[in-house]
Amino acid sequence: MRSLKVIYTVLLGFAFLSIGCGSGDRVIATKRGGPMLADSIQDEIDNREMRTFMDGKKAQLLSDIPQAINMYTECVRINPLNAAAKYELSKIYANNQKNEAALAFAKDAANLDLNNKWYQLNYTDILSANKNYKEAATVYETLQKRNPDEQSYYINAAVLYLKAGKATDAIRLFNNLEKRAAIIK
Repeated sequence: MRSLKVIYTVLLGFAFLSIGCGSGDRVIATKRGGPMLADSIQDEIDNREMRTFMDGKKAQLLSDIPQAINMYTECVRINPLNAAAKYELSKIYANNQKNEAALAFAKDAANLDLNNKWYQLNYTDILSANKNYKEAATVYETLQKRNPDEQSYYINAAVLYLKAGKATDAIRLFNNLEKRAAIIK
């Protein structure tokens, strides 16, 4: 059973890496060799980035948290736009009550991939844990606007607005949910 969990988690990590580590159209300027040299260098960097990320996932699965942190940090050093590595770092730091680091990495991951709901939800969790309820509610509202049929986003945003002392915003969301659900008083 443990081997299935390891395989599943490695595959899930690979999926996050594929989504978060896309190299885009980076160009490397060279004096000789032209585009082929640039492509081969970029391929090597991408391969090293992927290997490093997977080494981080393996270390994390084996509960070697310091090694996982080192690997994910190296992944971010290789590619500062690696949202997947920043997401993993934020989760590790949150689990170890390193709130400032968790928040910084969660925010970076969420901002790097605005369409990844897992990065956004992780960011709201860490904001909430740090009692930054208003900002967490704002992120939930953004998610709700992108996914208007997801009722939990309305409710979570409203509850967070209440915790932030913003009852008017909470009521507005509950009213919107009521309209969305076609409930007539």
